[in-house]
Parts: sequence; structure tokens; C-alpha cells
Amino acid sequence: MLQSCWSRNTWKPCNCGGAIKRRTSWTDSNPMRRFEACENNRKIRGKGLYWEWMDKEICL
Repeated sequence: MLQSCWSRNTWKPCNCGGAIKRRTSWTDSNPMRRFEACENNRKIRGKGLYWEWMDKEICL
């Protein structure tokens, strides 16, 4: 299950018109790892919307 939190002050526009926001992952496999994603990713999965890790992978 994807768990993350939104940063209210950090965003830029996506090609789809949605906002790209910086988030933090709280999953077991990526705890506290930051990423940016379009707010529409949950609505339109697999349609090429923006998504990118901001941090390097953490080895546990």
C-alpha cells in the first residue's frame, strides 16, 4: 500500500494540467524517501504522468 504525505508549498504543473507535488514515502521498502508525482497519478494510473524519486535509494 502506498503511504505518503503531501507538501503544501512545493508544486509545479504537470503536462496533464495537474500539480506535481513533492511527497514522502512511508512504505516499508522506501521509508522517508522523497519523490515528486502528479496529483492525478492515483486517478489515471499507467498513463505516463510525471513521477520521479528525489532521493537516492536507501539500502536497509
